[in-house]
Amino acid sequence: MIVNDIEIDGLERRKADRVTGLITICLWLGLFIGLKAALVFLFRDIMNVTGTVSEDFFRSLTDYVPLAVLTILFFVRYLDTIVEDIQRLTKKDALFIAIMTFAAISASYLSGMVFELFEIELSNQEEVSGMMAAHFIPAALMALVYGPIVEELLFRKALNQLITNNIIFVTISALLFGLIHATDLAIVDYAISGALFAVVYIVTGRNIVAAILVHFFSNLVGVAELMLGL
Repeated sequence: MIVNDIEIDGLERRKADRVTGLITICLWLGLFIGLKAALVFLFRDIMNVTGTVSEDFFRSLTDYVPLAVLTILFFVRYLDTIVEDIQRLTKKDALFIAIMTFAAISASYLSGMVFELFEIELSNQEEVSGMMAAHFIPAALMALVYGPIVEELLFRKALNQLITNNIIFVTISALLFGLIHATDLAIVDYAISGALFAVVYIVTGRNIVAAILVHFFSNLVGVAELMLGL
């Protein structure tokens, strides 16, 4: 009887996790699309009527404001989880985070070398470089704050609540991560990073802070390279 009660509790908990994961993903999609559409509608009219809003400012506003709002909302919503996971980190986790950060950076370098070897031009890389050159501070914040926090909560924590099989989860997480970042062969580069972040999340006992840190340090190296012109 006790065993049956435990099994029922486990099933109910998994069901609740799936619902939470689905709500989180839908919330992200709804807020991002809704905020972007509202800003486009509002400032497009202002720009057309008054001419006081430049096209460059308009694009920056509609790109960065929704991401800033989502970052704040997700951080507040999952603050307790983040604090708990920070407290759960061990020295073993710290070592694994360092190793996987090195692996993620190395994988990015290797894929870049392969693309250069075969003279494959990546439109995504040009777009990122252009954003950094034109709007360094908001673009850097997007890479170092929005990416590590919101993307990890979405593509690792929420997605894992929906997909509990580790192999399927890592695969889907990697594919989705690649697809939202690029439309050409850069998908492969991002998918590899997404897979590594998912592995970190699983191996550290589903510790979202571990995944956030690996994502952050990987992006930090990329931002530093662009800033220094390397």
